[in-house]
Amino acid sequence: MAEVKISPTEIRDALAKHVAAYKPSAAVKDEIGSVTEAGDGIARVEGLPSTMTNELLKFENGTLGLALNLWHTRTSAELRCSRNRCSYFG
Repeated sequence: MAEVKISPTEIRDALAKHVAAYKPSAAVKDEIGSVTEAGDGIARVEGLPSTMTNELLKFENGTLGLALNLWHTRTSAELRCSRNRCSYFG
C-alpha cells in the first residue's frame, strides 16, 4: 500500500485557503406564527415548525424572544422586554 505524505505546512495552507474563501450568509427565515398565549414574560407560539432551541425570534411589535421548550405543535419563547412593552401580547 502506498504511503501518503502530507506535510503540516500543506495542511495549514489548505485550511487557510479554505477559511479565506468562506463567505458566511445570514440565517434569516421568514416564518409567521401566532401567539396563542402570553404572560409573565413567556409567549406560546404556534406555526414555527423549523424553530430551534435558543433561536432569536422577533415579534411583530419588535419584541425579541428566545425560543425554548420546543414541542411538535408549539414553541415557548422567553420574551426580552420590559413589562409594559409585553402588554401587547396580554
